[in-house]
Amino acid sequence: MASAYSALLLVFFFWIYEPVSPQQSRTHSIELGSSLSTNFPPTSWRSPSRHFAFGFYRQGSGFIVGIWLASKPDATITWTINRDVPHVSSNATLELTKKGKLLLRRQRNNATDEEIFIANFTGSASYAQMLDSGNFVLYNERSEAIWESFSFPTDTILGGQNLYKGGELFSRASAIDLSTGRFHLKMQDDGNLVLYPVDTLDLPLDAYWSSRTSDNPGIHLILTGTGDLLLINQTLRKIKTVISSGSESNSTSIIYRATLDYDGIFRLYSHNFDGVAKYIISLMWYVPWIQCEVRGFCGINSYCTMNDDDQPDCLCLPGTAYVDPTQRFRGCERDYNEGSCKHTNDMSSLYNITVMDQIAWDNNAYFQASMSEEGCRKSCLEDCNCAGALYKSGNCTKQKYPVKYASKTQYQSSKSFFKVALESIKSSNHSSAIGMVPSVIQRTSKKAVVLILVMSLAFITWRNMEIKSKPEEVLLSKWAYELLVAREFDRLDLGEDVDRQKLEKMVMIGIWCIQDEPGLRPSMKTVVMMLEGITDVSVPPRPT
Repeated sequence: MASAYSALLLVFFFWIYEPVSPQQSRTHSIELGSSLSTNFPPTSWRSPSRHFAFGFYRQGSGFIVGIWLASKPDATITWTINRDVPHVSSNATLELTKKGKLLLRRQRNNATDEEIFIANFTGSASYAQMLDSGNFVLYNERSEAIWESFSFPTDTILGGQNLYKGGELFSRASAIDLSTGRFHLKMQDDGNLVLYPVDTLDLPLDAYWSSRTSDNPGIHLILTGTGDLLLINQTLRKIKTVISSGSESNSTSIIYRATLDYDGIFRLYSHNFDGVAKYIISLMWYVPWIQCEVRGFCGINSYCTMNDDDQPDCLCLPGTAYVDPTQRFRGCERDYNEGSCKHTNDMSSLYNITVMDQIAWDNNAYFQASMSEEGCRKSCLEDCNCAGALYKSGNCTKQKYPVKYASKTQYQSSKSFFKVALESIKSSNHSSAIGMVPSVIQRTSKKAVVLILVMSLAFITWRNMEIKSKPEEVLLSKWAYELLVAREFDRLDLGEDVDRQKLEKMVMIGIWCIQDEPGLRPSMKTVVMMLEGITDVSVPPRPT
């Protein structure tokens, strides 16, 4: 009986994973000295079926280095390297060098070439292959894999690929922005597969979906070649079927892809190839089923709802206003000053209460008691700390700012009371509500803020340093940007203990403010929010 069980395990292993034998390994190989260029063919290395390609993929005015499904109608990017580094411009090459290293060369400001090793491994590669599975692999002289893209997933796993203990998928920032986004899927050490928003402590309160397989340490996720998402243990025993495709055979004409999309939903797709050139994409499964169940889809002090077109939208809670109206998902901020609340006994002269039905949010209440509906409304109005109160079944809970994970739901029979100022804060003293000195903000223009940020870098950097830079590096904005994306602030003679994270943040804010395209520049309000740490700061485009 034991031998039969072992045989079944062995069959299961070869069903989900097809190794490359040494006899097959040199077929369609990429030999040492092979290279790709952004300027002339070849720009990519293709798999034997020509379904997948590895190399330079054009996006906008630049290129990314990655792997994609190369068939029509549209390429589907499945893996990228250095996803948060700005795109590669023209005049770049990718080479499997004679010394067995995978090397990216690109020009920086028309100066000398920059060389980046894009695959870290011990020893030297003898050749490489772009496999039909979508895996790009480097091999040593014994045809043993020493590096593979499957070991470093970004937002996607493909058929035959594993997400091991501690592994994560991170969504992209938007449908076209491949940089790290706002959500991640985590294969936890306890065996639970969980979806979280980023920038949280990954607590149960933050989770918006899980496989409910905790207390199974050592298990991992695999997407099989037949489209099944399975959780298996170290002996390859199946612990749970997350989803079964229903397919019984491993077809070379169908490629399965599981992607954590930019909206925070984890989806399983099939790509059914009609010949070599075209494929049909089918959505097979996804979690969660409702977009507004994605925690963090809408930022703080806003709530998620579905509009008339059945598309998700983020609306501000009463008493708040958008941080950035052009990016509503970033959340909202209070539009009244809490300070005036503490200097009056007549709250009705300052605030009104707005009532909303069927609003739910993160239950992190600081107050909870049984009372009447009117008592709950009055309790929030008279409490300076109360942003909103939730009344349900005779129970009243009160919430401070910020309000997290709010959504409109048809399943919750409740009433919410939100405090709204009779007069919103004027812009001149709005800054004091978020911790800035009003007189400074009133007198400070955006250009002055930029000047302060950039000159701070210059002062910190150059006060103890001889200027030995090339003329093009003396253009401070471009030079600072190059240091930023290369993470090379450590090479500066800072002269004292400087918080490099804060320095990088200041430089990023400054570069955002001097973008040539006016639509890219943040508002003064957003700049203040960035400085206060209320709004995240992403890597800006390269200044021109």
